[in-house]
Amino acid sequence: MKMKQLAATILLVAGLYALAFSQTSDNHAVLGAVADESGAPLAFATVTWHRAADSSLVKAGLSDEKGQFALESRLPGGTPTDTYFVRASQLGLQTTNSPVFRFPEHESRQQLNAIRLLPLATDLGEVTVSARKPFIERKMDRLVLNVENSILAAGSSAFEVLE
Repeated sequence: MKMKQLAATILLVAGLYALAFSQTSDNHAVLGAVADESGAPLAFATVTWHRAADSSLVKAGLSDEKGQFALESRLPGGTPTDTYFVRASQLGLQTTNSPVFRFPEHESRQQLNAIRLLPLATDLGEVTVSARKPFIERKMDRLVLNVENSILAAGSSAFEVLE
């Protein structure tokens, strides 16, 4: 009896393995590059592939050291005739979308032009840095009351504050 169960398990695993690898022909890939505004490649930028109809995520990844990326997926819930776009982002730079595209008929790869990310324009106005001591400081050997930050210190003598 155990031999039959073992044989059935082996056949089931082999069937699942064959089924999983028989579907790789349905894979589609999007290839491209990410660069900064001067055209220099951006390493390790976040790259995501989306369906244009609902912006649902198809695949996510990172660009390599040369700014190149390759995203491969089976297109769940979509077909090659659907429209797609790629979004690239990196810290300190504006998130940018590629133009919307379709896969050419009978093609499983789409090569995109380089996606250029522009710097974020952030102008700081006046910056003021201030610090205040806490009213009560607990040190190893004593308890310190910083009365300069207390409302009680305004217009009172030292004796009145300590009361």
